[in-house]
Amino acid sequence: SGLRTGAVPPRAHTAGGRGGPLPRPGRRRGRLYCRVGIGFHLQLHPDGRVDGAHDASPLSILEIFAVSQGIVGIRGVFSNKFLAMSKKGKLHASAHFTSECQFRERFQENSYNTYASAVHRGRRSGREWYVALNKRGKAKRGCSPRAQLRPVTLKCQRVLELCWQ
Repeated sequence: SGLRTGAVPPRAHTAGGRGGPLPRPGRRRGRLYCRVGIGFHLQLHPDGRVDGAHDASPLSILEIFAVSQGIVGIRGVFSNKFLAMSKKGKLHASAHFTSECQFRERFQENSYNTYASAVHRGRRSGREWYVALNKRGKAKRGCSPRAQLRPVTLKCQRVLELCWQ
């Protein structure tokens, strides 16, 4: 049934000095682009912050891996942190892979994907809590009414062609 809470998936192996870590088989590496406002690349910082940057940076290179059917984890390649959503809906980067790091990935017809927390949702409404950025590139709370009504869609952009086979 996927990874147990607290388990850390194996780290990406290195390219032997040829440009950094390579993804493990079955993992996708790229950037998640959010088209809200002027457009932002989702970034995971080493200090635990999550935000968006208009220009692509090493902090926006992410690895998406399957946990179970329809459930994925997202790891910042250079921060080595996992995207997580707290029980209050706040996005942060976690050093350890926990149940809060599991997201339901849905593929949209327009080549964009949505990511909703696999464990947290609205208590009364039952609405899913989505990964979202505001028009200034700051992480929105998943429990924000706007995030619930209109989830931000994120597009996977390729970093290395060979990583998306």
